[in-house]
Amino acid sequence: MMPKFRVFDKNKKQMVESAWWDFYFEDEGLLTVTSDLDVSYYADDLGEVWEIMQSTGLHDKNGKEIYEGDIINCRDLWLDGDRRKTHKQIVKYDSGMFSAGYVSLRTSNSTSEIIGNIYENPELLEEDDKCM
Repeated sequence: MMPKFRVFDKNKKQMVESAWWDFYFEDEGLLTVTSDLDVSYYADDLGEVWEIMQSTGLHDKNGKEIYEGDIINCRDLWLDGDRRKTHKQIVKYDSGMFSAGYVSLRTSNSTSEIIGNIYENPELLEEDDKCM
């Protein structure tokens, strides 16, 4: 699988999804990231001006591609008696795998739904203290 990425541009306050991204390492150790959209980002600005997120290669129950930083509703992670509860989880890459909270994303992606992301929808994080 070819890795896919998207960028959140903090200055423009928008997600930038491109058909391709090129990563150029210059002699001085500078990294320049360019795309088919005629935009460029520089490594020195990472975290301040832009954030890069990798696709998990998985899709939610609606067929939408899941990326790092997405906020998903998980319906199969928590049980309350006999019924399942829905909790928000943040998709992260940690210890060599993508996860949503404390479980592998691969085990819950078919019942999960993307409801936003941490950059464009930070209010979703405030609504539920169980979001991890």
